[in-house]
Amino acid sequence: FGGVEEAVRAMREGALDCVIGWMDESLADAAPVEQLRIEPLWYSRMRVVAATTHPLAKARSVDVAELSRWRWSVPPPGSRTHAAFLQLFLHNGVAVPPVAVECAALHTMVHVVAATRLLAIAPDTVVDHYARQHLVTALRGRALDLGRNQVSLVTRRDSDALQTLTRLREALALVAAPD
Repeated sequence: FGGVEEAVRAMREGALDCVIGWMDESLADAAPVEQLRIEPLWYSRMRVVAATTHPLAKARSVDVAELSRWRWSVPPPGSRTHAAFLQLFLHNGVAVPPVAVECAALHTMVHVVAATRLLAIAPDTVVDHYARQHLVTALRGRALDLGRNQVSLVTRRDSDALQTLTRLREALALVAAPD
């Protein structure tokens, strides 16, 4: 599926039982909210990421104007990550740079960044995973904070009794705690 909105539509049509994703007001268009059960799991943040060998990786602080001079790998339009890429520049009054590599697979995108001088935006959980492997680093800068996003489990209210969803909720409750 292309993004959370598309996945929620597929869930509404019965192709999926649930969606775990970054939720925001755009979901109101994907399915009538009264049909959905939205359960907050945790909060996450988008991070600007570069290879550990990238010239910006050791900088104490990077501004958005500097980021606009580099080449980027970004998921296709319609994804939350692509929206965060646009937000980074537009909210700082900087022209959005052209996308050098469009990559729909988030983990592949991070691997491409790790092997090149491209920059990307990715959720902190993904960045942290690859940073522990010394492949990438999150860049620092006051304007790079894009705010936090709620990650939620979304189901149709009429599927609440499904045993598999009950087990999934129980498993998620063991590891997830909203801030």
